[in-house]
Amino acid sequence: TIKSVEQDNKLATYAEKLSKDDAQIDFSRTAWEVHAQIRGTTPSPGAWFNIARKDSRTLRILVEPGLIGPVPDNPMPPGTVAGLVDEAIAINCSDRLYLFPRLRPSTRHRMSASSFVNGYVNQKDGEGKPDFSLLEIVE
Repeated sequence: TIKSVEQDNKLATYAEKLSKDDAQIDFSRTAWEVHAQIRGTTPSPGAWFNIARKDSRTLRILVEPGLIGPVPDNPMPPGTVAGLVDEAIAINCSDRLYLFPRLRPSTRHRMSASSFVNGYVNQKDGEGKPDFSLLEIVE
């Protein structure tokens, strides 16, 4: 059986309300820390990051909890968009990839990662493959 224990109010602490700035994802942290931040700020105020194509404007992306992915085959700096992994946008954190199966550009509805790639990622000349090197995470 479970016994109730009254809280000692002298040991309680006050937590400030989370702001939108608290919900901006910092990919220099570990994938587990990114995952915890997203879970802790979903649904409100909502986790987000800014992404830009090198030839276009910056776009705020709202996200929901995704998946902690594998360690990338090739070393890359945190915040690098690695491409699609298991039908999810993969972004490198300090220790491994974080996978976003669904995204919501701030001006659109929620969409799958593949739909985002089809609409927002430039295609390489004549190859028909997405060129993820054109994307960068910005503050």
